[in-house]
Amino acid sequence: MTNIIFTAVFVFAWGYFSGKLFKGMNPFKVFIGGVALLFGYAILNDIGNPYYGVPFFCGLLYNLGNPFAGIGGFVDRFQMNLDLKRANKRREQRFNAEFNNESKDQQAKTQREQNTRWRNQDNKHAEREEHIRREKDDLEREKERFRQEQKNKSQNNQRDSSNKKSSAQERKKQEPKDSRTPEEILGLKPNSYTLADLKKAKKVKSNAFHSDKLKDVPEALRLAMQEEQKKVNSAFEKLKSRL
Repeated sequence: MTNIIFTAVFVFAWGYFSGKLFKGMNPFKVFIGGVALLFGYAILNDIGNPYYGVPFFCGLLYNLGNPFAGIGGFVDRFQMNLDLKRANKRREQRFNAEFNNESKDQQAKTQREQNTRWRNQDNKHAEREEHIRREKDDLEREKERFRQEQKNKSQNNQRDSSNKKSSAQERKKQEPKDSRTPEEILGLKPNSYTLADLKKAKKVKSNAFHSDKLKDVPEALRLAMQEEQKKVNSAFEKLKSRL
């Protein structure tokens, strides 16, 4: 029994020593470790009991670490990677969802702004059209008022002209008809005057009816004297044409 225990401990130590040489993967140590493994295999082969291979491999694995802990670490890392992938996938999905929502919100906001701009443009266009229509109506009313004023003015002018003509005709009817000859109007004797006499007589009569002398006279007298001045001028022209 003691021999079995001693042999098992020796094989375990040999496995541990061989495994330690493989740690760090130093080429020289790996070479020695390989030689040690071959030597250990030869010893196990000489013993002829395959069960002594169990402590040898236990020593080898013990030096390299707890195999179950390594397996557990591998499983933990695998689970961690899987959880990380799932978390990344969920984060990516959440990001995509948020991005899509933001994109939809941005599109909706852009559409609302565009609709607002269109409504404002339509309102401005309608206001401009209403302003143009009001200006057009004001212009039409102004034209109509101007035409009415011109019509009234023309009617007033025609009425005034008609009244003036009527007044002149009435005055002519009321005035006594002048039966004097041109010589009598200018104060000359018939067939006994020259051009110089005509001019002198006209000057004398015109001075009597000058406008400076008519400032303070009544209106009726002023009109009568102006009419007399016209007769003097007419008589002068008639007599002048006879010379």
